[in-house]
Amino acid sequence: MIHVDFKLPSQVKDEQWYKEWLARDELRESWFEDWKAFRDKRAEDIDVTADVDASELNSAVWRRGKGYLFAMFRRKCGYCESYVEHISPGAVDHYRPKATYRWLAYEITNYIPSCTECNSGGKGAQFPVVGGRNAVTPGSESRERPLLLNPCDRAPDRDPSKHLHFISQKGKTDVPGFVKGLTKEGRETIRLCSLNERDLLITLREQAQRSAVQDYLLKVAALDDHSTEAIRAVIDKIVDPTMQYSAARRDAVNDFIMSAYQALKTA
Repeated sequence: MIHVDFKLPSQVKDEQWYKEWLARDELRESWFEDWKAFRDKRAEDIDVTADVDASELNSAVWRRGKGYLFAMFRRKCGYCESYVEHISPGAVDHYRPKATYRWLAYEITNYIPSCTECNSGGKGAQFPVVGGRNAVTPGSESRERPLLLNPCDRAPDRDPSKHLHFISQKGKTDVPGFVKGLTKEGRETIRLCSLNERDLLITLREQAQRSAVQDYLLKVAALDDHSTEAIRAVIDKIVDPTMQYSAARRDAVNDFIMSAYQALKTA
């Protein structure tokens, strides 16, 4: 998981990825205004005080925004960073579950593009918070401390890199490809999204990590300029956030550099 700055279409209309997505999906530039009108009409039917089953909500509302969400997340699942759309239509996960937070059921900033495994196969309707009591009235959710990390959370202390570390080097208990929770939030996110329980996901992360380290060695060796700035530019390309498992790639390169530095110190 990496941080993704959630922006509304009006904030990204001049960005290349947005223009490419509009053209690819053959949508009008007014698509978001059309979507909001559709959303608001459906939202009139929600009674947040009634005991309404989540299945009664109109899923067409969030499905209409799915393409935009995946485009903003560069076609990756917001939780596990797997590319999704080339093999599956993907899903829209309600970060705060619609069954509990009905007033957020049609709120686009509550949506995370997701693979099926992280969504219905993992997290589902679970949403643990510090203190154990979920909000029951609109607005009161702002006082919660969720234990599930949100890739779009802007708070510095909620950045996923502060809570998750992707293991790249084998140790007594460390296995490459796995992710370690550095905090309670990190550990709960791993559990909720089954980030260490999918063999193929672990294998693909490990492969991405090996590839990142190999790319680093090859690109640094080819440099004429070995300044800090030049090496940092190499690293930035290798761990580009548009790449699959970029967080795991970042940790692998950083761990390799740290290990090499420690080896030099003790040599």
